Amino acid sequence: MLREHVLETASRLFYQEGLRAVGVDRVVAEAGISKATLYRYFDNKEALIVAYLKARHERSASEIERTLEEASASAEQMLHSLFHLLEVKAATADYRGCAFLLAAAEQDDSASVRRLARMHKRAVRALFVKAFGEFVTDAELFADELMVLYDGTLAGAQVSRKTARAQVSLRMALSRLRTLQT
Repeated sequence: MLREHVLETASRLFYQEGLRAVGVDRVVAEAGISKATLYRYFDNKEALIVAYLKARHERSASEIERTLEEASASAEQMLHSLFHLLEVKAATADYRGCAFLLAAAEQDDSASVRRLARMHKRAVRALFVKAFGEFVTDAELFADELMVLYDGTLAGAQVSRKTARAQVSLRMALSRLRTLQT
């Protein structure tokens, strides 16, 4: 329970303020714990960052998978649901973009952060291959293209603060889907 509290506190701070900007002293202060308590659960700041990214991956991948499964009656509906999910995320007051793109950019010198960011993106792509495999002639190609639209929507909404990016990406994905449908 205490480990989760520390991780939730660190996760909120890392996402809102950045990995480099938030030190362990800040996490300790915000969580209301001692440094010894933090280090009982996490060997160092990088271990805390890795735990944050792993938890974020589990939550995000589950959310995407659930969204696609609930709309699996048609490829069109899955795309509508996927980009609606991104639109809803981008509309929240605390939205800063994709945590994995942010982490990879900010911690480029960390092999473990880069590895987790790559793993997350591969996992999301695999969800797309699985979800759209029966609907398109080339699921691998469609998943690659969908990843560009997905990541572009996340990044574009972060910069512009406009949720309309999701609708633009949706229209592009639907258009591409029509050319690849089986």
